[in-house]
Amino acid sequence: SNTTYSIGDALRSLIYWRAQVGPFPFHSAVMFYVGITVVEKPYLLPSFFFFGIAWFMLACMGQRNSHPSPWFRCKSFLDYVSILIKGKSSVVANKIYAGEGSEETKALDKAWKKRLDTDRQAKLKKNELESELLAIGDDTIATKSDGTPINPLARFFWVQRWLRAICNFFRMIKLVITWEESILSFWITICCLSIGAALLILPLRFLTYWICKILVWVFLGPWMKLVDVLFVNEKLHIFMSEEETNKKKREDMKNLIRLYEKRNAQARLVRENVVKHKAMKIMRFGKFIIEVPTFNLPRHEDRPLPESMAWHIKDDTSYLESTEYWMGDRAFITGQNLVGEMIPRTVQEVDQTNSTKQTKEEK
Repeated sequence: SNTTYSIGDALRSLIYWRAQVGPFPFHSAVMFYVGITVVEKPYLLPSFFFFGIAWFMLACMGQRNSHPSPWFRCKSFLDYVSILIKGKSSVVANKIYAGEGSEETKALDKAWKKRLDTDRQAKLKKNELESELLAIGDDTIATKSDGTPINPLARFFWVQRWLRAICNFFRMIKLVITWEESILSFWITICCLSIGAALLILPLRFLTYWICKILVWVFLGPWMKLVDVLFVNEKLHIFMSEEETNKKKREDMKNLIRLYEKRNAQARLVRENVVKHKAMKIMRFGKFIIEVPTFNLPRHEDRPLPESMAWHIKDDTSYLESTEYWMGDRAFITGQNLVGEMIPRTVQEVDQTNSTKQTKEEK
């Protein structure tokens, strides 16, 4: 796949000091410095480990933003930092014109396709030659049976479900590494940078020594037997009689029953609200309901066509009325989320009701 080729190209570029940031082998120099530093100071390895994850994520982001098509790019790391600090982006949204970067994208896709086809043909040719060699040098004399192959997954649907979960897990990792889910990628990057900086500043050797020493002396000594006798194992409790022990067990059982009844009542209320909301949604929006996934996990990604376009819509749309892209006044609702207990309603209806009440109260 393209991901495998990209990883191989990145490793070769890193090892052979090829041009990475402009004409300079910046990442190779950083890797060399980190290597010689860790060899001389091994206690910096945890800090550099988290710095390495952040460095890898930033390199992937740079690779993605260097794509000729604007539809493949994502927000930059500094843009997310600006949103986190100021509450708004410091980058001006540029208009994407129809066909922008389409010629370069087609040339890049053509080069990738040619490379994949060449390697695939070479692999097929190699397999064909190896098969001929095996057939020539076959020394088995037993009779061969050409039976119908049996599909081992036909009876093991649970295996397919586990494989699906594993595939989704690796697809999620791919989405994070390639900054397809750029918000999650940003948070992972900034967390790794923060942890790496903290580990670099803190006296790690001193803290590791004393934390391990305290844990061993507190939790692994023979005095843990006293903790077991006094607090954990009721059968060995030396300060309670048998009658008091039985009474405590009965109280614990009553508390457990009360907790179960409370959780049972809460579960019933949740189920009733779910059934009610489902019936109200069916009445308002139709009988088919599908859960919108939080992350986009399909195998193939959807991209806008090269002739697609995009521009920033301001509050004042008068500048668009004279253009061919003006679509007139449109009303946008907040979605199909329903709120309320007795009569579930949309968020927009609730906001309108609250604003009307507030206006009446002010009058």
